[in-house]
Parts: sequence; C-alpha cells; structure tokens
Amino acid sequence: MRNLVLLCVILICSIAGADDLRLVPTPQRVEMSTGTFAITRHVPIVLGNPNDAEDLFAAQQLITEAKTDLGVDVRVERSGGGSIGIGRIGRDAGFADLDAKLPKEGDAEGYVLIVKPDGIIAAGKTSAGTFYAVQTLKLLIRANAKDGAIPCCTIIDWPALSIRGWQDDISRGPIPTLDYMKREVRTMAEYKQNAFTMYTEHVFKLKKHPTIAPPDGITADEVKELSAYAKQYHVQVIGNFQSFGHFANILKVPGYENLGEAGWLISPAKEESYKFLADVYSEIAPAYESPLFDINCDETGGLGTGASKEMVEKEGLGAVYAGHINRIAALLKPYGKTPMMWGDIAIAYPDIVPKLPKDLIVLSWGYDPRASFDDAITPFTKLGFRFLVCPGVSCWSEIYPNIGDAVVNISNYTRDGARLGAMGMLNTTWDDSGENLFGSNWYPLLWGAECAWNPAIPKDGEDAKDANKQRDARLAAFNKAFDGVFYGLPGDTVATAMIDISALRKYQGSGGMRDQNFWTDMRTIGNALTKPDDAVTLAKSGNSIANGLIEIAPKARHNADSIDYAAFAARKMQFAGERAQAARDLTHLNSDPTARDDARKLIDSLAKEAPALGGEYVRLWKEENRSWWLDQNTPRYDQLSAQMQAAVDTPILSVPTTSGGGALSITTLGAGDVHYTIDGSDPTTSSPRYTAPITLSQTTEVRARLFRDGKAVGDLATETYRLTTRAATFATPLPTYENYTPANAFDGDDKTFFWSGREVRKDETFTIILDQPAQLHHITVTTGHPDHPADYLHEGVLEISSDGKTFTTVATFK
Repeated sequence: MRNLVLLCVILICSIAGADDLRLVPTPQRVEMSTGTFAITRHVPIVLGNPNDAEDLFAAQQLITEAKTDLGVDVRVERSGGGSIGIGRIGRDAGFADLDAKLPKEGDAEGYVLIVKPDGIIAAGKTSAGTFYAVQTLKLLIRANAKDGAIPCCTIIDWPALSIRGWQDDISRGPIPTLDYMKREVRTMAEYKQNAFTMYTEHVFKLKKHPTIAPPDGITADEVKELSAYAKQYHVQVIGNFQSFGHFANILKVPGYENLGEAGWLISPAKEESYKFLADVYSEIAPAYESPLFDINCDETGGLGTGASKEMVEKEGLGAVYAGHINRIAALLKPYGKTPMMWGDIAIAYPDIVPKLPKDLIVLSWGYDPRASFDDAITPFTKLGFRFLVCPGVSCWSEIYPNIGDAVVNISNYTRDGARLGAMGMLNTTWDDSGENLFGSNWYPLLWGAECAWNPAIPKDGEDAKDANKQRDARLAAFNKAFDGVFYGLPGDTVATAMIDISALRKYQGSGGMRDQNFWTDMRTIGNALTKPDDAVTLAKSGNSIANGLIEIAPKARHNADSIDYAAFAARKMQFAGERAQAARDLTHLNSDPTARDDARKLIDSLAKEAPALGGEYVRLWKEENRSWWLDQNTPRYDQLSAQMQAAVDTPILSVPTTSGGGALSITTLGAGDVHYTIDGSDPTTSSPRYTAPITLSQTTEVRARLFRDGKAVGDLATETYRLTTRAATFATPLPTYENYTPANAFDGDDKTFFWSGREVRKDETFTIILDQPAQLHHITVTTGHPDHPADYLHEGVLEISSDGKTFTTVATFK
C-alpha cells in the first residue's frame, strides 16, 4: 500500500514537472523522473561514431551552449563516465535499445532524449533527428537549468509536418546581409525549422540581365554559400522567383517594358517573356540545392486586359493562366526543380486546377485570424494536390507585428493544414511598406515553429471552442517559455512586453501602428482624437515598455540585440502618443490659453526626438540589412521633424461645429498675422486678416498663411470643407482610412467617399442620421472606386427608419 501511495506521488510530480519545462516547440511526449544531471567541465561528450561530421557539428553546438549559459567548458572525448552520449539509433552501439521507444512517425526527424542522474543520451534515427535531440538539450540547459543542473526526463519527439519553414521578403525594401540570413538559419534551426525561402522579384543579380537588380542585390555565389551553411543545420534553402504578377520592379527598368501585360504582370502572350524567364532560371535555379522552387504567380489581376486579351477571350482566363504555369514548369524541369505556387488564383478560378502540373505544390495562404481555413485548403485536397499552408506574422506595413492576429492565424491555419494532410507550413514575413525590421518578428516566427512541429489539432469529439482552449493553453505555455528559450532569461518579461506593444494599436493616436500613419502630419489628426486620454495612455505605456526592455536587455545571454527592436517600436508609440497630445492641444488653442505653452513645449521636444528615432532606425537597419533602400526611409524622420517645426508657424483650420455648416476658426502657435482667402487664391498681406471665426454655409476652400514682418512663414494651410447635403451625423464600427471620413459619403460630391480602414464584416452598418426629418425621393448608393478595384463592397442591404429603432429594407444590391 505504501508503494502505491509513493507511485501516485511520483506521477503527480511528473505531470507538474513536464508542464514546468520551458521548451519550444512543445515535445510530443515528456516523462519526468526524479533527480537532475549536473553539467560540469568533467562531463565528456561521447559520440556514437566519432567520425560522423554531422553529429560532431551538433556536439559543437552543445559545447557553445554550455559555455554561454553555464560558463562550463565541455569537450568531445572518446569515452567517459557520466557522459553526454550523442549518436544514431540503429547504427551506433549503445543506442540500439532506443529503437522501440520511437514510433514510426519519428523515423525521419524524430529523436529520443534521456536525462538521468548519471548521464544523457541524445539520439535519432537520422542525422536530423540527432541534431534536434541536441537542440532540445540546448534549450533544457538555456531555459531550465538550475545551479548548473537540468531536470531528469525522457523526451520522445517527432514533427507533425515534414516541411517547417519561413519566408523572408527581400524584394520590398530591406535585403538582409548574408551574415544575417545565416543568423536566421541557425536561429530558426534551434526551434526545428527546416526550410527557408527568400521572396525574390528583382533583387537577384543576373549576369544575363545586369541592369535589373539594385547594387546590393544577392548573387548566385551568396545563395550557394547560404545553402551550404544551412545544410549543416538541416535547413533547405528553397529557390524563389516571382514569375507572373508583382513584376513592376522589372517592367520599369528601361528595355524591359515590352514584357508587360497590364499593371505588374509579365505577359503570357509574348514569347520574349519565356525567353526572359528561361534566362532567369538558368542562373537562379542552379544556385539553390533544394529540389523545390517557388514560382509565386499570385495576384494576377489584369490578366487578359493587355497583350493577352485576344488569347483570354479565345481560350479563357483559366486556360491562359494554367498554360503559363505549365510553361514555367517545363523551363524548370531541366534543373530538377518541383514548382511551388501560391494558390489564390486557383481558389478564385477552380476550373484551372485540373489543368495545372500534377507535381505542383500549392501554397495555400491567408493572413486573417479566422476560426477555420478549410475553405482555403479543400479545393486542392479534393484534386489530390500536395500543399503547404502559409500563414503570416502580420508584420507588413506595421510598426510592430499584430501579435493578436498572428497567433490565431498561424495556429489555426497550421492546425487545419495538418488535419487535412499538408506537407508542411511556411510562415511568411512581408515588407510591403519597405520599412519592416526583421528583428521585430522573432516572437511570431517562434510561435510558427511551435505550431508546425506540434500543431494544436482537436481531438476526436472536440468542437471549435475546445480547439480554441487548446490553442490558448499552448499559447500560455509558449509565453511562459519564450524568454527562456530565446533569451536565456527567467520569467516572461520580454514576451509580455511584446504582446503589450502590439496591443498599443488599439489606442487613438497610434494610427493602428501602421507605418503610413506614423508619417501623418500632426496638424491633420487633432480633430480625429475623440478620446484624449488614449494619447496620454499611449505615450506613458510606450515609455514604460521601452524602459523595461532596455533595463532587461543586458541580462539576456542570447539574442539580446533583438530586444532593441521591440524597444524601438515602443518608443515610436510613445512619440505617437505625445504627438497626438500636441495635436489635440493645437485644436484647443483658442478655447484653452494654457494649451499654447504646453503644445509649443511638446512640439519642440518632438521635433528633436524624430531625428533621434531616425538614427536608431538606421542602426537597427544596418544590423540586418544592406544599404539599398535605406535612403528611401531615413528622410521621413527628418521630414517628421520638419512637420513639427512647421506646425508652430502653420495656421490650423478647425472643422465647423456641425455637418450642416458653422464657424471656422484659425489658430497658430507662431507670432504674426494670419491672412486667409475663400476664393481659391493664395493669401497675401492684402488678403483679409483673421480676427474672428468665419461662418461657412456651403462647401468652401479656405487658404491661410502666417506672415511675420510682412514675410510668409510656415506652410500654406488649405482645407476644403465639404458640408453634407443635409445636416447629419454618422455611426459605424468601421475605422476611417486616412482622411476618407464618413461625412465624405454624404456631401453630394462623387469625387469624395468614405473608405474603411479594414474589410467590412458581416452585419456591420454605416448609418446616416439626419438632424431633421426629411422627405426622401431617392437614395443613390455608390460602392467601389475604379482606382482601387480590390476594395469594394461585395453585397449590402439598404434600410431606412423614421425612429432609429425599426428599419425597413428598401433595396439589396451587389
């Protein structure tokens, strides 16, 4: 009876101990046992085959880890007691009995790691499996060691997906240095990622077409060196070249315009297109050792509107698209490459799928945090195509990744892909704005590694709510482990800070943390700040997070420099919050005299801070990237400073108090006289001098300028006040994109419109509330805009109400 009680105690302790381990990715099976193993300089590393170069490479990684985290020099020896054994199951003596422990799923990359008080065994059936056993042992040391000892346990582990990779966009601005790409490889390999691709449009330096790439473009020799380097870490570097859409960077190069179809497409109607692609592949494809090659071919809107118009009319768009893919596959075949292709066009035109090459690997992509991705996957599974799922880190055009969206997107997409038979997962980073810093993406990249190795697949009988609970529990464990496995730090301070930075996008003044909104002129945002307290909270939170990160960074034993990227994003949000406060002060200069001094002081401070942020951005950029494109980004910080300085001397035009008209006020921080016009001409000292609010009763363009000692200073302020056709207010949950305000939808001018800052979701409304009852004879609703064909309302219902409670449907439309 006593033994039974003791057994129960041990089991309870074992379960708690397994939960307490900080590991990424989470192993398939962990069994804790009593005791610890102390790693000292007397502990030898013994290889099952001393002549195996791959196992020796893994051992050398362990040697570095022990030195970095424990300050201990261990070394490889021929034999020794209390050793760390590294070897191959089924090949090396002393590892044979491990074969029964590893299930068949672990044959390719699975491993067994056993930690006992008298020694450690790390082994796999393949060199990759042994390498991953050592990576887990490294993380046990990095994140779980206490007083130089790690807990005793048995870990039986294998991946759910055979391809687990990430993509780095190197064509929208930042091009990483070769050294930084090597860092990406060795870092992601620690978390058992095994595939890497660089999204490539025009940045590969081609001998046959030397004018296409920028001076800092990548070369075939660099790719070969990177591939050889990555092979040591069991990472395949997959070839990549955009081969249909997104061709604008090449088509704008003199001499290549003739390849164009429409917009950014290379034309499938021109034989010279295939001659060019054949030249490209002849240089790019041999540089990559991987048998896979990503041809991309996504977002081909405009196909059939240029040179291929007649072809599409005759054969059909799907046949032309599929024909292009087949031509590409044939061009790549001599190099032994299997093409990979984004699947968005096939989803939109399912009739093309049977016409595609049968060995094609489809990349199913989507980046929203939806509950299920089955509809993005099943069109390919029904026809037997091999596929990868491709979620994203939600970094594109963002000051900092949208972690809330990313964690759901990555987990759910990978979960559904694994359940439906995906070959693997490719986690994507995109640099759409050209400003993205890769060092900001490590948190969602590691979460992708977690999900790809061991997806949170629902158990039989579980519903969506249960699956969400499983994902959330895994995320909680990941957050608990992140600081330890990535930085060698105790606690979860950095992970929490990263999540908190991402959450700052909810505050007014943050611009949703969008890159483009950070450069918005301060003078345009004051009236949009309906929650002044948000600006204060944003500034204080950004400052607090940045200071906390700067304080903890020196304590990190690994990847400490990446903390600077998070701190930089927090500083930008502090700046944005303070700018919003100053902008709010500017709108109250007449009504609150005390705001004048506060605004001037804050603006002066911001004008100095902007170049300092620019200097830090340059430093962080150069840590990762080549010089190309940096000169496109850095002037913005000086321009931001100039905006602050101009705000002092540029008149501020206030918005009339009602949508049906009202008084316009003009204010300025600078000394002098403001002169204005309402006839479209530029103001001079002969124009009316502003002394009191101006009454507006119709749409009016107002121009104003500050004059000091008879000379114009600051910028010309101009604003067209478009008063609504009837006095009204507006209600909608949709955020406003830039200055396309709700009132624009009701000003009687077809040239102006409301533009939502995100997609419209089901059952959302846009409501116009008339200040006074009105007899309506007709209502015209216009959706979409010819300049933005991808942004339109798919369908809607028009309703009216006389009391705001009971609505009557008067029309439906698509």
